[in-house]
Amino acid sequence: MFFDITLPAESGYNTAKANVAGILNYGWESMVKFLVFPRTNKLRLEISSGLSQNKNYITTLPNGNKDYVGSDYGYIVGRPINLYKAFVNEYLLDDISQLPVNPFTGLALAGKSAWAAFRPGFPVWKDFNKDYVLNEVPDEQIVPDFTPVPTILGSLNINLQYKSWYLRVFSQFSFGSDIKNTILQGYMDSYDRGGTGWSTNGLADLSMYNFWKKPGDGAAGAKYPPMYPAGTSLGAYYAFRSSQTLWIEPGDYWKITNASFGYTFEKDSFIGKINLSRLTLYGSVMNLWQWQKSKSIVDATMVNAKGQNIGNGYPQPKNVSFGIDLRF
Repeated sequence: MFFDITLPAESGYNTAKANVAGILNYGWESMVKFLVFPRTNKLRLEISSGLSQNKNYITTLPNGNKDYVGSDYGYIVGRPINLYKAFVNEYLLDDISQLPVNPFTGLALAGKSAWAAFRPGFPVWKDFNKDYVLNEVPDEQIVPDFTPVPTILGSLNINLQYKSWYLRVFSQFSFGSDIKNTILQGYMDSYDRGGTGWSTNGLADLSMYNFWKKPGDGAAGAKYPPMYPAGTSLGAYYAFRSSQTLWIEPGDYWKITNASFGYTFEKDSFIGKINLSRLTLYGSVMNLWQWQKSKSIVDATMVNAKGQNIGNGYPQPKNVSFGIDLRF
């Protein structure tokens, strides 16, 4: 891993790239197969399952193992790679009186001067340094409680055969990761900041999301701030900014990646008269079914190494195909 390391002033340079960070990767994997009936039986059922766990953590960092903070991620010695950097969401504001007050100045919690003043419906983030002013530094911090690395990965496959018929189902699952809903965030943030980008880059169905609409909704469990375009009279608070824990969702899923069925004609059937040794008619469906814990993520299987949701708001398509397999 290459990092910028600080050089002495007399060198004439401020920083230089160096491979001074260490990562330890380790894990295990297993596979089990079970035949439900004897191999000689006309009805055969094979069930196979695999489990694996792949872990990593940072062993060393430059500058005396000081935490490394990037634009939207960070590294901490002893923790997994690509930890999220974000404001920590505490609650949606129902009334200005809910804001904590500085006992020394009598002033309520506020955002930095470039932000709009607090209004009901705005998210309140954790004030880490207790100065009663929210700011990117130091209140955007590495959040060690979330990681894009799954706790367990696995598969469950079924192979069912009866005489010349067969049915095969392949599935995979992942549990324990935390992923970031960058697709939904980008859409909501584009609307909140004004302009027309939100309407020209695709329209999202927002009816399923619980937005703050009136005082009391925050206490009632509303998840998202109110959506209204920014204007010159209101100013921008950036309530839908990407760097907040609001967008972190559980990445658990179970997906049937492929299911196929078919019938095979052997040589001793009619195909022997047309000089074929084997004929199989089959059909298959890709991405047949998927369960996922998060209901706001479009597709929990589509994430990058940083745990960010990709795919421009569309799930993987379901593909149906039919075919013939001939052998002469």
